[in-house]
Amino acid sequence: MKIAIAQGIPFYLDIDKNCQLINKFIEIANKENSQLLIFPQYFMTGYDPGDLTLYSVFKEKIENSISRILSYSRNFENLYIILPLPFCYQGCKFKDSVLIIKNGEIKQKLNENSFVKIDNFQIFLILNKTLNIDLESFFRETKQSFIVNLLPIPYNYYKDNDIKKFIESIKKYVSEIYIQCSIGGVFDQNVFDCETNFYIKEENKIIVTPYLDEGLSFYNPEGKNIEFIKLSNLEEKISLSSEYYVNFERFGNISKFPEFDEEILFKLHNLMIFSVKNYVNNSGFNKVCVGLSGGIDSALVGYIATKAFGPENVYSYTLPSPFSSEGSFKDSFNLASNLGIKCDKININTIYETYLNELNPYFLGKPFDVTEENIQARIRANILMAFSNKFGYFLLNTSNKSEVATGYGTMYGDITGGVCVLGDIYKTLVYKLANFINNDYEFIEAHIKNKRFFNISEIIKEKKEIIPENIIKKAPSAELRHGQKDQDSLPPYDILDLIIYYFLEENKDHEEIISMGFDRETVMYTIKLIFKNEYKRKQAPPLLKFSRKSFGSDRNFPLNSFYYNIFLS
Repeated sequence: MKIAIAQGIPFYLDIDKNCQLINKFIEIANKENSQLLIFPQYFMTGYDPGDLTLYSVFKEKIENSISRILSYSRNFENLYIILPLPFCYQGCKFKDSVLIIKNGEIKQKLNENSFVKIDNFQIFLILNKTLNIDLESFFRETKQSFIVNLLPIPYNYYKDNDIKKFIESIKKYVSEIYIQCSIGGVFDQNVFDCETNFYIKEENKIIVTPYLDEGLSFYNPEGKNIEFIKLSNLEEKISLSSEYYVNFERFGNISKFPEFDEEILFKLHNLMIFSVKNYVNNSGFNKVCVGLSGGIDSALVGYIATKAFGPENVYSYTLPSPFSSEGSFKDSFNLASNLGIKCDKININTIYETYLNELNPYFLGKPFDVTEENIQARIRANILMAFSNKFGYFLLNTSNKSEVATGYGTMYGDITGGVCVLGDIYKTLVYKLANFINNDYEFIEAHIKNKRFFNISEIIKEKKEIIPENIIKKAPSAELRHGQKDQDSLPPYDILDLIIYYFLEENKDHEEIISMGFDRETVMYTIKLIFKNEYKRKQAPPLLKFSRKSFGSDRNFPLNSFYYNIFLS
């Protein structure tokens, strides 16, 4: 039996368009003489429709699309179709259900992890995260063992390691192949990479499809070969078995922050560009604006925006105040020149002085403090939002994960924006990405063509200054007062980021982190900052998730911070 696995980038909640995409995959699978076509979960809607599934109009749209798919499938009488749905379909008991379709008819409905028999070919389908069935007793009695996980896994930069751990947990049940399905796109904060994984038991290797490419993988149990056809080029077949594989022992060996290799940085770089474009387009925009401070965060966001939308659709502004160094706006112009984007300089001195003059009678006798610093940030935010409103630009926020964690930003100031591009990227990772980009990324990309496994040291490359070296090398500063440096308020980023990582992503409390060798005072200070700034994060723009755990929707902490004294006592 020739099996086809679909991977695509669904139109978020556009069920009609996704129905057309499903029917197109059905046609291609049949043309390639497949007997079975498998779709991932959420292919019809995107991930996750949430409470929309409670409304009758949503269910009606789904059911109308199913009717169209059933009608279309009558043209391909030899093809079985496995189609997951994001809600309780007729007669199903649970939220997620799966239809087995053939020749215009629903042959079977599933709503839990189940074994499916198709023309004497048996497959175990994973529909939810709990394996609530006795695999061992089943596989002892069968000659073939195919496990297919229909649930797409959201991307994180250690996703390979997560998949490897899961495969190791079920390895003994796999006699031939494990298939991890996938979709692509940004759905609220979750990023999906549109990459299907195959674990081949006999050869102990992992095969992956080209990520961010819509297409079909074909697996023939008899020939053991896996091929891939891109939707954008149906004439070319890629032999995944010979080009896109790695030994299982090498796969996913990097598992925790701050470890990264070029493969991870390369894929993360590409997914950040894809994610920003997908998110902004799905929000109804195609032009963006960004404030360039002369710092590394806004430089990286400016670069990502340019790669995502093209230089003609990116508008940048540098907004110096009385405390901005001449080097900062020069660095901003140098960056803009390297990227080929428009950059305007708008001096905020006069506006800032007007604020101070108006407030002076009330502030009389009070020393300069964070109040005057935040006024500058809010003036800049007002100007950037004015351009956004007047010209229909989508404003990109430039705060990084380290700043989001510690509240190192101004509410209604530099926290403003439609999406926080770097909100799940630690400051130390920002530097790694900037240096990677300057290793002539475009030359690297041309040589490896989005392959997942490569040795970058074997690729001859030259240093190419895209992000100016001065931006990378200078000490980070908000420049809201004379001589200000980030490290005046925060621990060094290489220490800070590790504390945040262990607390947030590994759920270690303060005593556990201290026992790892970190300074007690630094740990307590950092965790207090995280607790005390929960209210800021609730009012910040949504972020794009690239780690195992972000400060977004997958973290649930009380909004009020008074309880942190109890936690830390």
